[in-house]
Amino acid sequence: SAVESRKKILGFIGLGAMGLPMAHNILSKSGETMFVYDVAARQADSLVEHGAVLLSSQREVLERSDVAFICLPTNALVEETLRLAMAALRPGACAVDFSSTAPRIIREAGEAGRLRGVHLVDAPVSGGTWGAREGTLSVMWGGGEAAGAIALPYMQMVGARVTHMGPGGSGALTKIVNNMVVGVHLGALAEGLAFAKKAGLDPARAFEAMRGGFAASAVMEAKAPLMLEHRFDAQARISVHLKDLANAMDTAAELGVTLPLSERVYRDMLEMESLGLVHQDQAGIVQVREREMGVDLSEP
Repeated sequence: SAVESRKKILGFIGLGAMGLPMAHNILSKSGETMFVYDVAARQADSLVEHGAVLLSSQREVLERSDVAFICLPTNALVEETLRLAMAALRPGACAVDFSSTAPRIIREAGEAGRLRGVHLVDAPVSGGTWGAREGTLSVMWGGGEAAGAIALPYMQMVGARVTHMGPGGSGALTKIVNNMVVGVHLGALAEGLAFAKKAGLDPARAFEAMRGGFAASAVMEAKAPLMLEHRFDAQARISVHLKDLANAMDTAAELGVTLPLSERVYRDMLEMESLGLVHQDQAGIVQVREREMGVDLSEP
């Protein structure tokens, strides 16, 4: 098709902590025209400096794009944008959802797209803002062969590991599993460090002692220093992780199973939400355990 034979026109909607660095990688590595949109227009400034074109609405971006990338923080925003995308993209074009989205939303949008010949790839990512900047994210994607052929080169511009999980919605399901595991790591790390402090150990030294053993993990390396120093400026927000665990709970209910470890972390994150702390980094979850144990890791 004409879309496949010429250089693509790209669109990117959602230029937040993850979307902005991912858009930079795609823009610089593809050398293609990119139209962008974010509700906070200033978010696009650095992309515009490198040649992207800021438009005033999502619809404008979608109507002009051969490949449109979406990276938004809530199911409601993604659902609204994908509904628009499936109607506004031209036949043969492809939407790539980098968000963490409920599988139901992906399946419904994919069906609407099929009726018009519009492709959809669900391609949630893991690896945090550092991975987004460096282009080393893990990308777990779902979609058909034709959609994958269009989207794969761009997924490889943001990810060092790009794994096809199956048909539409499979990537979103895999991200649920990913964030269930990450959440349990966060909860265990918070509990262990707070317990170390309560028991009279130096939690920073406990962290150093554990780093070379089986307790070590990417989550520990990224989040233990933030927990120890109470640095909770968001790199990955609790609000987004809470949404992913809510997706896990909904999916578990559909399957008739329980998720006892994830449910505990989910309750902790709901408590953070009730305290107005849901926009902190995931590391902020340590405050729930600290409060229960009467300790503060940031105090000598």
